[in-house]
Amino acid sequence: MVIEVKGNVDAGREVINKSRMQSEVRGETLTENTFDWLEQDNKRYLTTMRNTNDPKIQRAATLLEGVVKGSDQYETIVFGSGKQPSYWGGDMKDVLDPLLSDSRITSVEFTKLPWPDQ
Repeated sequence: MVIEVKGNVDAGREVINKSRMQSEVRGETLTENTFDWLEQDNKRYLTTMRNTNDPKIQRAATLLEGVVKGSDQYETIVFGSGKQPSYWGGDMKDVLDPLLSDSRITSVEFTKLPWPDQ
């Protein structure tokens, strides 16, 4: 399972939309959590995960390597939270299409989490 968390801690509202769910990787705009996004620059997170002393994180790195190598499928969840309620932007189709069309992803979930003091 690949998880992406979007949120803010200031008083503003958090919009989860195309501009928050896409990033530039090596000159290419990719939707976060898609295989292409994970595979492009995987050393940025896998190296840290492999070098930890925590066996659970090392196991997670091994599982994620299976995804990055293209041999394993995965689920993805995007969490949105903030002091003001998060909401989904009107251009979410541009985010969902790449996620839903990625044959390596078995399920896609978007979840709003209430801020602790709400």
